[in-house]
Amino acid sequence: MGDLGPIDCERRGGGEPFHDGGRALGLDLLSFWQWSTSDVVSNATRGVLAEYLVAGALGVADGCIREEWAAYDLEARDGTRVEVKSAAYIQSWHQERLSQISFLVPKTRGWDRDTNRQDDDPRRKADVYVFALLAHTDQATLDPLDVSQWEFYVLPTEVLDERQRGQHSITLPSLRKLAGDAVDFAGLADAVAQAAAVQRRASGGPSGDAEETHKSGADATRVAAGAARHGGVPGSGHDVRLPGRASRARWGRGLALDASREARPHGSGRRAVHRRGR
Repeated sequence: MGDLGPIDCERRGGGEPFHDGGRALGLDLLSFWQWSTSDVVSNATRGVLAEYLVAGALGVADGCIREEWAAYDLEARDGTRVEVKSAAYIQSWHQERLSQISFLVPKTRGWDRDTNRQDDDPRRKADVYVFALLAHTDQATLDPLDVSQWEFYVLPTEVLDERQRGQHSITLPSLRKLAGDAVDFAGLADAVAQAAAVQRRASGGPSGDAEETHKSGADATRVAAGAARHGGVPGSGHDVRLPGRASRARWGRGLALDASREARPHGSGRRAVHRRGR
């Protein structure tokens, strides 16, 4: 048997039947989906749901298929690579108290499905990180399908890369110091676009190392996803210290700072430092 290339999956409708060599079994794909993923509060399913919500906000959910083992979760229409992390106060199991919120943000060795190879060095492959918090704290009225119960925090990847410590995870208080106030679902697309603009300026180009990490022939609305990269574990995070300036808590201020620097003589702005990776 020769080399087996990656399988190109097609988006399914749910009506496809299970069968025994052509003999109908009375089961279909929709019934499997209902059986396997109805618990949208569970950690694993909630993480995928968070990716879907972000994809919907960015306009790349329809007609696309989630790619399980990709190096980043989503690709916006303009090519911005997005990583989605999720957490929640309420879990589907018994709890004595609400969960403490923390997000895993480690650098990892990206895997390429076309070559079945991993990168040599761990990096963050996305341009922008979206931290999706199911912030509702009343179990009786919890509804992950209600986007008003979610909070979204958005960071350019450079902010995570430049943190002095705590590269493996980030707590909610530390995240809020870096990202500022949460955005709602309606404002998520604009927040991602602003973070992507900051990331492009930091990397010195319109798309950073996109040529290095984008797969050949990838559609602009392709949806990718990583597995087992969601939820929170106790950890610590710290403010970012940007090169050449005092530590500043909220990256959003950089938009105004960068705009003012464009009018300054060449070389007076902040040094662009960027370590790519997922």
